Amino acid sequence: YRFSDVDPDVVELAQITSDTHSYLDQGPLVERIWYSYFIELFDSSGNSAISDTVSYALLAKSNLLSPAHGEIVNPDSLKFYWYKADDRSGFYRVLVWNEENELIWYNDLYVTVEEDVLQMTFPILSPPIPSGSTLRWRVDYFDWAEDHQMYMGSESNERVFYVP
Repeated sequence: YRFSDVDPDVVELAQITSDTHSYLDQGPLVERIWYSYFIELFDSSGNSAISDTVSYALLAKSNLLSPAHGEIVNPDSLKFYWYKADDRSGFYRVLVWNEENELIWYNDLYVTVEEDVLQMTFPILSPPIPSGSTLRWRVDYFDWAEDHQMYMGSESNERVFYVP
């Protein structure tokens, strides 16, 4: 079920089977609107329970520039580049995962000026990233919502790059 700040009427989104582990809300969703979700569970006798409610507001995704998907890059001189998600202040988090899906590095960049292309330098890690590694990266954008006393955010598309 879903409701929002602008539409408080509860809407049933789907009925899913007990072996389903996730559900993707296909919207339509509007940026900076707070959406709240809950689920109602039923057992085989027809008894039900309602979950706690979780709320989240989406932001525009950052447009990733470099490294390009599938690019071969030297991690010792790697810089990430992306376009701002919107014209507001907030912070961006660059995240990098290894082939085992372990987060190996992240860093935040706080933005309050009218920059368009943003960048962040990847540090030289110790131990170094092994040659032939496949890494994934993305940039998430966050902005503080004073009325909810929490961050709203986005996740960008992920890209893969290779270490020679």
